[in-house]
Amino acid sequence: MAQNYHVQEDFNQSSLPNGWTNTALNGTQTWNFGVDGAAVHPNNQNLDGTAMAYFDDDVLGPNVSNNHVALLSPSFDNSGLLNTYFEFDYNFREYPISILDSFVVEVFDGTNWQMVFSRDTDDCGNYTAPPCSSFPHAKIDITAYQNANCQVRFRYYDGHDASDWGWYVGLDNVEVYSPFPNDLRVKTINSPQSDCGLRNAEVVEVVIQNEGANPTSIFPIAFALNGTEIATEIVTASLAYKDTLIYQFNTSANLSIVGQYQVSAYPKLPNDSNLYNDTAFVSIQSDSVYTLPYQNDFETSINDWTVSGTNASWQKGVPTRTPINSAASGTQAWVTNLNGAYNNDELSYLTSP
Repeated sequence: MAQNYHVQEDFNQSSLPNGWTNTALNGTQTWNFGVDGAAVHPNNQNLDGTAMAYFDDDVLGPNVSNNHVALLSPSFDNSGLLNTYFEFDYNFREYPISILDSFVVEVFDGTNWQMVFSRDTDDCGNYTAPPCSSFPHAKIDITAYQNANCQVRFRYYDGHDASDWGWYVGLDNVEVYSPFPNDLRVKTINSPQSDCGLRNAEVVEVVIQNEGANPTSIFPIAFALNGTEIATEIVTASLAYKDTLIYQFNTSANLSIVGQYQVSAYPKLPNDSNLYNDTAFVSIQSDSVYTLPYQNDFETSINDWTVSGTNASWQKGVPTRTPINSAASGTQAWVTNLNGAYNNDELSYLTSP
C-alpha cells in the first residue's frame, strides 16, 4: 500500500532516528528508545515486540526535577496536497492521584503548534494488564495544517509540581502520509476459484478500490491469464477515496483445460500516480471431474496432481537414484527428486485432484 509518505518511523534501531529532535523542555531527562519501556515490569515491555520511543517516569523516582519532554519529527512539505493523515501506536499510563500527567501530540501549521491529540487518562495503561493485549492506535486527519515546513511533536508531562511522579508512555510506528491524487488498485479477485470441471466461460469478478485522494470514474480495467491479457473493459461507476466496487467482467475466462492458471487483474488508469499496488493475482487449479474408483499410475501425460509447499523437490518421471530406482508399476512415479536428494529445509506436498 504505497503512499506519498512524509514520515515513516518504527524506532527499531533503538536510538534517536536521523532528523528527529529529542528535547527536555523541563528537567534533564529526554525520550528513550528500546524494547523495555517500563522497568517496573519484568521482561521487555513494548507495543509490538520491537523497539519504540518511550519515557519511563516511574523508574526516575520522586526526587528528580519535574519532567516535560518533546520528541519532534523531521519537517516535511505537504503543501498543495489534497489530504494528509497521521497515524501512530501508543500506550499512556496515568498516575491517577492528584498529579496532572499527560501525553500530547501536536502538528506545526507553519506558524504555531496545534494540538491534535491528548491523553490524561488510560486508554490501555499497564503494559501487563489483560486489557492491554492490543495497544491503542491513533489516526488523525491533519489536512488543515498543511504547509511547507510541517512537523509533528510528541510531548510527555509528569505534572505541575517538582515532586510529581508519574508512570510511563510508549510510542511506535509513526506514519504521516498523503494519498496519491490518482491511485486505483484491484484489491482482490473473488472468482474464479480452483475447482473440478471448470468451463471455458468462467466469470471473473474483482474488487476495485480507490486509494487516490481524487474521486475516480469511467476508467479501464483488464484481466490476464498466465500473463496474456484477455480483456480490457470500461467501468463507469464513480469511486471516492477508499471506496470499493465489485466488478464482473463481461468477458469470461477459459479454464477448461486441466492445469494451473495465474489470473491477474489490474486497472489501466492513464494518470495513475502509483503503479506498484495495481495488480491482484490468484493461482487457479482446474481439475478434471472424476468418478470413483479413481486410479492413476502416472504413465500418461495428464498432469492433474499438484506440487506445493516450501523448497519442493517433487518430480514426475522415471526414478534413477538409490533407493528409489524404479516405479511400483510401469516406469514413472512421483519422487522427491528423480535422480538426487530432496532439498534442504523442504516442507512440500503432492496433492491429488
